[in-house]
Amino acid sequence: MSHSSSSSSSCCCWGIPLQKTTYSYADRAPTQIALQVTISQPPDAIFDVLCTTHSWTTWFEGMTLAENVTLHRNELLSSSSNSLTVGSHRQVQIGDLHVCEQVIALDRPSQDSSNGNNNTEPWIFAFCVTACKPPCLWKRWVERVVLEPIGTTTDNDNDNDNNPVISTTRIHYKCGMEFVTTWYWQPLVWILRPIICRSIHQAWTTSLAQLDIFLSSYSNKNDSNTAQQAQ
Repeated sequence: MSHSSSSSSSCCCWGIPLQKTTYSYADRAPTQIALQVTISQPPDAIFDVLCTTHSWTTWFEGMTLAENVTLHRNELLSSSSNSLTVGSHRQVQIGDLHVCEQVIALDRPSQDSSNGNNNTEPWIFAFCVTACKPPCLWKRWVERVVLEPIGTTTDNDNDNDNNPVISTTRIHYKCGMEFVTTWYWQPLVWILRPIICRSIHQAWTTSLAQLDIFLSSYSNKNDSNTAQQAQ
């Protein structure tokens, strides 16, 4: 389990820089957005998809670019690495909004002998936006996804004799933002703030439903391949 505790200013000079913060900022930010959904997917599968940057364009609503990047002389360069670690950067684009993000938490519970597969510790994926373009209305922006394992159920509606066991996960999403307070931006912030909050809430609500479908499709494809190999 590891997460960043630094609260220094971001070193990313691409676009307009934001102040770096910790994922706990989501609980004390002036503007907060939260939602909770439950899907019939195991937390490890959800976490793996969250950590696979290029998959986000498949299931996240409106996202057209998602790639891991490295910083070199204040420029973003595409990274050959497909894995994320705390401190990794990635860039994403949704509509006209293009942001640089830094991973600040990747907490995967350890599977020790005392807990085994019944581990109920939360899984945490979090990042903060370190730079943004076009002109940025934010001073700080952090997003956190907490996966809470609920348990397993048996799919009695399945046509097969061996009813599969389904893992269920409750997903807690929290976003914390602080908008700029410069006087000449205030009228625009006043107008756009509720629109931005509604848009983020709707985007994550839709995207988590699509994530459930994406994982179900992936699981069914693997089950089909396994069955064909067994024949």
